[in-house]
Amino acid sequence: MLEELWVLEFFLFAIAAVMLVILAMILSTLADMIDRESEIKAIFISLLLGGASALPELTTSFTSVMIDNPDLAAGNVFGSNAFNISILALMDLIFIRHKMFNYTSKDHSYNILLIMTLSLYLALVIFLQLPYTIFGIGLDTIILVILYFTGIRLISRFSQKDMTGPAEVENEIVNQIGKERTFIEKISLFFHKLSVGQAYSLFFLCTIFVTFFGAILTITADDIAVITGLGATFIGSTLLALGTSLPETTSIINSLRLKNYNLAVGAILGSTTFNFFNIAITAVIYRKGTLFSSIDQSHIFTLLTCIILYSLTFYAIRRNRVERTSVYIIPSLLTIIFYLFLSYLLFAL
Repeated sequence: MLEELWVLEFFLFAIAAVMLVILAMILSTLADMIDRESEIKAIFISLLLGGASALPELTTSFTSVMIDNPDLAAGNVFGSNAFNISILALMDLIFIRHKMFNYTSKDHSYNILLIMTLSLYLALVIFLQLPYTIFGIGLDTIILVILYFTGIRLISRFSQKDMTGPAEVENEIVNQIGKERTFIEKISLFFHKLSVGQAYSLFFLCTIFVTFFGAILTITADDIAVITGLGATFIGSTLLALGTSLPETTSIINSLRLKNYNLAVGAILGSTTFNFFNIAITAVIYRKGTLFSSIDQSHIFTLLTCIILYSLTFYAIRRNRVERTSVYIIPSLLTIIFYLFLSYLLFAL
């Protein structure tokens, strides 16, 4: 009976993971279509896609709070932020012929500065462990929300509308889809025939399903931890982290296939930025004191590592175009090395 239950939970987990991948492909295709057809600034399209991709992390954090495990909620967000940028670096190395950072708008660097600022702020807050609250909400959480929306407003002010890729691939997506006609391209062609209004409607419908399957992913992962005896911390840091990061990974791959480099980078940065709003909401619903004074200070190490990882991507975006591959790969290669080092240290500690 126990073996049958174990198989069933893994089956449900796999189904939810596959559905998240499919939904992420649809979301990135719709975001690409909206990006090209609407007048909205492309960086906000990226934030929209990133927010949708980050919904599984949001569901996981809420569930962690419900089971009174604030460290799991914080670790899910901070760990995802580090994992997200490592995915971007890894995809940059795998798709090295694209040299996507050469064609990425420097406006994304503003988003990275916001991510680094919020990471440094949270590291300081966790270190100080301030107990002050206003109407039951931590003062540190209120300041986090203010910093978050102030940063978004500043990004809007300084970013430009033109965040397209290189001119030679500007309209290649439609031509590419028309020629290849694989299963994925046929689906993409269908979505590119939709109006902007229809694309928005379908986009938000997909986010609802992402939330639903993200919840299934969390519940089944918790059951697997109990059934196998491996523990929630191990399952949450490995199996669940992988499952919740699938939408971001799929969004990058699909965006690179569409040769929309800004959407690939923006999807990750948007997801990471949304994660700070995620942890703020989680802190609001946490009712046993303030969230950031209730979690272990080891999270500071993860946050400081994130600052290093994102500073490398900041450099990759802001530097002049690099054609020599051996020089171009240095930031992404260092990002992977630092992330693996972080993972080893967390395991050793």
